[in-house]
Amino acid sequence: MQLFRDLEFAVLSPYFDKKQGIKKPQDYKAFVWEKPQIDNSNRTFKSKTDLASIFDKVDKNKEE
Repeated sequence: MQLFRDLEFAVLSPYFDKKQGIKKPQDYKAFVWEKPQIDNSNRTFKSKTDLASIFDKVDKNKEE
């Protein structure tokens, strides 16, 4: 898989915008095992009523 990523990067790198800051293949496409682990200790969950209201809004948008 890394070979294909490196090949993609080599082919596409002349077309990258310099503002994006893509300088190595890991910047272009990072695999799951290369990404840093997310700290879930400060994670907050929504209540059931909040989730229900969010889903209602989504359902209304689908009907339109």
